[in-house]
Amino acid sequence: MTNKDLDRILPFVVGFGLTITGAALLAWKPGLLDLPDAKPIDENPNQTAVQNVAQSARDKISKAMPDNAATSISHSLLITGAAMIIVRVLDELAARKR
Repeated sequence: MTNKDLDRILPFVVGFGLTITGAALLAWKPGLLDLPDAKPIDENPNQTAVQNVAQSARDKISKAMPDNAATSISHSLLITGAAMIIVRVLDELAARKR
């Protein structure tokens, strides 16, 4: 296999590897990547208005956060792998010379 052949095949291999790894992480969600709960350790019933606003904002932001960091990582891997494969396919269709 020549270097030119390897240059054409390697992006597919890497793209599929990233996509498969992302899909596996998304399905597996290892416990090691669980994110801690956003709740404070001790609740204070005598909070000030500023503390109430901060807690309310924190609670709203925490709803948008994933429970497991693997979700964010897997989405990035899936998008990157798919983009790499699509760009390589378009390169082949356009017969771009390197």
